[in-house]
Amino acid sequence: MHLNSYFVVITISSRLIGYFSGCSSDMVKWANLFLQQGSVNGVSILKQETWKKMIIPQRTVNDRYKVCLSWFETDIEGRKVYFHSGGDIGYRTFVGFCPSENAAVVLMGSNDFFDGAEAGFAYFQTLFTRKLPALPLKPAQLELRKYIIKGDLAKVKKVFAGMKEEAKQRYDTSATSILELGGMLFERNHRRQATEVLEWGASLYPSDGSWYGHLGDIHVLWKDYDKAKQYYQKALSLQTGYQRRETEVKLAGLLAEN
Repeated sequence: MHLNSYFVVITISSRLIGYFSGCSSDMVKWANLFLQQGSVNGVSILKQETWKKMIIPQRTVNDRYKVCLSWFETDIEGRKVYFHSGGDIGYRTFVGFCPSENAAVVLMGSNDFFDGAEAGFAYFQTLFTRKLPALPLKPAQLELRKYIIKGDLAKVKKVFAGMKEEAKQRYDTSATSILELGGMLFERNHRRQATEVLEWGASLYPSDGSWYGHLGDIHVLWKDYDKAKQYYQKALSLQTGYQRRETEVKLAGLLAEN
């Protein structure tokens, strides 16, 4: 256990979690490297100039996230936090640091039942406010996948509607939950179900062209180029700004090759 005036981190010497590239103690060292502006035990690993460049935002994703050269940036309680999160089937990870508070949060869990980024943000919020956060909502996609695998989209929609109508919300029913469900199906090569779920998402958010962009992307990977072109064209009819430019590049490349 590492303890200072800002945070507590419990590390595990075993490499069972994330063993391909590291473990929680490795991630603590990585976070500390950036808290120390590129130094370890007084030895400079990164030049100051390099360290600064790695946390300069290069693109604004939305009102919550920015993309830096090496990290994502978000604002929590008026403080800049730099982070990475991810995972796969059976595990979730998060590593983040806040230079202004000399604080870091590292999470690695062998389960599917928490969103690494949201959990990490909740810990940072607790560090900054000294107040316990509200309990996180369960990912809706983990419940919905039980029905969609059986090919019952109607049941999925019914269950999802019930989740949204609950007086006390237990599930995260944001657009992300539907997108994550589509991603899970795509990764397992459930092509029809993945397409149905993403088209359902597009119908729920009719002004958001990114749904059709995702549909175009997966159909390119499936080498169904005619379908991909149709989805990209639909996306373009709704998109603006950098999203539209990215889709234009994808469609132009597809038309040139096919």
